[in-house]
Amino acid sequence: GTHIRGAPPKAVTLIVFTRQDIEDSGYPDIQEFMQSIPQNFGSVGSGAISLGDNVQAGNEGFGTAVDLRGLGPDSTLVLVNGHRIAPAGYNGAFSDISVLPIDAIERVEILTDGASAVYGSDAVGGVVNFILRRNLQGAETSVDYGGVTSGGLRDYRVDQSQGMDWSSGSAFLAYEYHDETPLASSDRSFSEDSALKELLPESKQNSLFADVTQAISDALQLHADFLYAGRHNHVITGEFGPAGLQEAQTDQYQGTLGADWSLART
Repeated sequence: GTHIRGAPPKAVTLIVFTRQDIEDSGYPDIQEFMQSIPQNFGSVGSGAISLGDNVQAGNEGFGTAVDLRGLGPDSTLVLVNGHRIAPAGYNGAFSDISVLPIDAIERVEILTDGASAVYGSDAVGGVVNFILRRNLQGAETSVDYGGVTSGGLRDYRVDQSQGMDWSSGSAFLAYEYHDETPLASSDRSFSEDSALKELLPESKQNSLFADVTQAISDALQLHADFLYAGRHNHVITGEFGPAGLQEAQTDQYQGTLGADWSLART
């Protein structure tokens, strides 16, 4: 890495996926889109993050991580608008990207080489920077529905975005609701006699992102954004005892205030 402005390392390739790339992929959420990237370790999906011996405690909120080059989710630095986000999981071992509404993402920048010289040891595997949207004039709505061919699992997702611009600023709001019903053990022959009632537990999530930008003068611009995500799900237990289900509620809040000040050059 380098701190020299305008002189990126020649040997490092920065991969950029625009909003159009994300829409053309057809994936309903950002975690499925990231799983499709070859540089990302494919087995790191929702609720399937290996975080040591006690996996259920480590990811009881069923979050989704990015694992560049298969070095582990704690070796990939995840940024949102260039800032670190609060770590997720019982022991804070990874960054949960599923809290980001897909309609709120403008582009994804991926540095697939180690960047620990600039960012620290958590960037050994690389860096992923999610740039969120700020400008939208009007409204956008998307609805996704899916399910399994055998069983009662159903997946519902609704995304709503609203934005407006004025002469000196803009405002943007994105909301996502996701509801995944459980897959019963009786729906599969290999588990119909299991003591565990559900193979895939139920999960519900609400995500909200808001951004406001206001120019004070030609040289000074203020901006603020807020991100909230709440997920309620059932956690499959039984690592040290009889199999069963427990309820888990995870909430994440993040807000930033900033200013862009252009200094006059002589």
